Amino acid sequence: MSTPRSEASQLFERLSFARLFFLALALVALNLSFQLSLDEALGSELWAALLSSILVFVGLPFLLARAMGDHPLRSFRLHLPRPKSFALVTLVTVASVFPIDSLTTLNSRLLSVPPEVLENMRQLKPDSVASWALAVCALCVVAPLGEEIIFRGLLQQAALLRMGTVQAIAMCAVLFAAVHLQPYYLVGLISVGVLLGVIFLRTGNLSASIYAHGLYNLISLVTLSPKNTNAETSLTTGALGWLLAAAGLLICWWALKRLGPNEFEDPTWKIERSVDQD
Repeated sequence: MSTPRSEASQLFERLSFARLFFLALALVALNLSFQLSLDEALGSELWAALLSSILVFVGLPFLLARAMGDHPLRSFRLHLPRPKSFALVTLVTVASVFPIDSLTTLNSRLLSVPPEVLENMRQLKPDSVASWALAVCALCVVAPLGEEIIFRGLLQQAALLRMGTVQAIAMCAVLFAAVHLQPYYLVGLISVGVLLGVIFLRTGNLSASIYAHGLYNLISLVTLSPKNTNAETSLTTGALGWLLAAAGLLICWWALKRLGPNEFEDPTWKIERSVDQD
């Protein structure tokens, strides 16, 4: 028996997968262009990322949902998480840092990080209360909110209409990694995308993947060293590093198995596959 569609899927019934796919790519391109323009005008990469994410990645999708007759919070499945889900997502995110960091380190050794990128990372490291507040707001709150709306709330839900679960999560993870334009961190970024996609799928709650994304960025920001940022820097090196990575994978698997749909979510949140009307 097919799963009834929830009211929140109106947006995905009225727009085909192809349209939503190219819309997501257009929003990514617009965000990048707008961010570069703001960076030149303001002279601050963090302020540019903050404003661009609010206007393009949050504002435009919300307007689209309203134009389609949906409530944006229902369209993108934004709900308050249960305490149990909150704790499990926290555990998954923290544990995932070790295996993802190992993969990122291997990737950056095979493809060296350009010196200008390392210098840019050093400059992003906050050095005052005000810069910390701006960095956390831009990188750990607004950017995760906007990126999750695009890649999980919009693109992954649209992909589930036309392909299997594994293919949908993999496609969104690859696109998520590709738009960061950092091939030397590609494997790690794909891993983060897969993790966020699975969290969204298991919980049916975009708030869960936004929280995980923000927490992961916060951990990365805190552990980033302004003096020693290079391809060799890693939380997990040597035999101990691989042991921590293996332990992290096991903890992730255990916690993800215990994640389930949010108790405040419509029980018919799973999207039934359909054929495009085009």
